[in-house]
Amino acid sequence: MANIKLAISVILVCFVVSTSAVGKTCDSSEPCKCSMSDGTGEINLRSLASTDGLPKFTLPTGYWNYSYNPCEAFNSTKYTGLAVVQVNANNPNEEYDLGVQANEKFEYKISQGLYVEYRASDYLRTSRVYLNCEPTNVEQLIFLGESISTEYEFILNTPCACPGFCDDNGLIDGITTVTVPVTEPPTTTVPPVTTTPPITTTP
Repeated sequence: MANIKLAISVILVCFVVSTSAVGKTCDSSEPCKCSMSDGTGEINLRSLASTDGLPKFTLPTGYWNYSYNPCEAFNSTKYTGLAVVQVNANNPNEEYDLGVQANEKFEYKISQGLYVEYRASDYLRTSRVYLNCEPTNVEQLIFLGESISTEYEFILNTPCACPGFCDDNGLIDGITTVTVPVTEPPTTTVPPVTTTPPITTTP
């Protein structure tokens, strides 16, 4: 009987842990920040935003350049209100809306962790920026690739992806990060990008 009770207790504990993980969320009450449902703290990306109308990050990947700005919208030649844009490196007039600030959504999945999803204004394309808690002075955006046609994935390494580390102005007083000296710009190996032709729409 004791063994049966022990087995039942183990099953119940596993069920509670599993249910808690499955139900984990980051609940957003306003743009650019969310609170972890497990009580670990708030994720606040607002201090990462460029406020001069230009994107904070621009990544050349060969044929395409990708630009991203957390929190604050920027405009391109063709689009307004952008969070993410794709531009032909050889022809700047060819560009695609990969997500607007108005369509920002925080998501959490066990297999992927926490990410911010942006949908294009026409909902034809989606970008996901995976938030990697980086407790150093590093702020880095990495392009992972076009996972499936019209869905683009990035990783954002930043201490502000750590729950409770940042407020609207940056690192909260008392939070200490590890300083990593940088003697030259870091290089990033970008996986091959699919060559699926972009979707074109007729106005």
